[in-house]
Amino acid sequence: TFSVGQVIFTPILGYMSDRYGRRPVLLLAIFGNGISYLATGLAQSFTVVLLARFVSGATGGSIGVANAYVADVTSKEERSVYMNYVTAATSIGIVIGPGLGGTCSSFGFSVVCYIAAGACLLNWIIGLLFLTEPPRGAGRDMSVDGLARAAAAAGQQDVGKIPMRAWSLYASSFCAAGCFAAWETVMAFFLRDMYFHGDSDKAAVFYGYLFVFAGITMLISSVFMYKPLLMWLGPEWLVVFGTSLRIIGYVSMALAPTEWVEAGVCQIMILGGNIANPVASAKLTEISGSAMVGRAMGFFQGAQGLARLGGPPLMGYVYDNVGQRVPFYTCGVLGFFAGVFTVVVTVPDDEDEGDMGMSMPGETAGDVSTPASTPLGGMSGGSRRNKQVYLHRQATPGATPKTAIEW
Repeated sequence: TFSVGQVIFTPILGYMSDRYGRRPVLLLAIFGNGISYLATGLAQSFTVVLLARFVSGATGGSIGVANAYVADVTSKEERSVYMNYVTAATSIGIVIGPGLGGTCSSFGFSVVCYIAAGACLLNWIIGLLFLTEPPRGAGRDMSVDGLARAAAAAGQQDVGKIPMRAWSLYASSFCAAGCFAAWETVMAFFLRDMYFHGDSDKAAVFYGYLFVFAGITMLISSVFMYKPLLMWLGPEWLVVFGTSLRIIGYVSMALAPTEWVEAGVCQIMILGGNIANPVASAKLTEISGSAMVGRAMGFFQGAQGLARLGGPPLMGYVYDNVGQRVPFYTCGVLGFFAGVFTVVVTVPDDEDEGDMGMSMPGETAGDVSTPASTPLGGMSGGSRRNKQVYLHRQATPGATPKTAIEW
């Protein structure tokens, strides 16, 4: 029911963020998520739990809106880096959450739900006090002329429509999320059957460790590895590198001789996905136009929800009836297509970006979108020039920052 709610409502939340602003939608999503956890803790029947999880999925579209927020306040070149920082924040939750939940579970499942609801309430209060509407979001022109300018800046032909190229990125999101959801589902059974001789308790404990290790890997790669790799390889080759790691990880899982080797190759897969995925999100914001970024990101997250809805039961069936290693090989194939669907999408040239005519306080739109100040390389001539200018600026004491992020 969580995935059903996510598939249905994340595009709606994205549209609302385009129309009414990022801040109110983020606050609404956080508040609704808190209500769903509270309802889960108070539930006296399974039906209420299902309804609460549906609400959680319906209001769980905050990641898409958060990425749209990032797109509003970053230039094209720095965008994927800061979207990856959103992943870093998520990874911290993956590391802390299971341990906190396991510790508090001795007081009862309802207590864990109340703590989760309290965390959402605290998050909502912090957002209410300190989160501001992004300046470019506040200046968004939703008139026909404004939409036309935003579409032209993004290289679109149709005003108010998400470009056809976006569907390739949605397919990439679907494949990447589908194989990860399948891994989550199958891995616990694989550990039990292959390494722990049917002992479900030991397998469950080790499965929990895997998620802690995964969160640490995500955090390290997001904070310390992504930007240098992007600087060195550029976005397209970064996707190729990340996809290669993801495929190697999935295939190696099927062949690992021990549970600890299995844990190691799982981290290779996590690292590959963490490297490749942000480029797809960044490309989507670049081709969608500022007036439709939220909607585009909503469909992007909705594709992930759809994959989580169908992937686990399908791979579970394959595991039981075809072969225990087959789901991992299948995930390797899906991971390959996720990379292909990302690489084939082209984005507007740096010279044509223009940042959709939005402006930041005290700066012009041209200053905000100036790619010379950002730490990214690419495969195009413009991106290589950006890298050269960026390196020069880093070596120049007192260089004047040009983007909102540098300020």
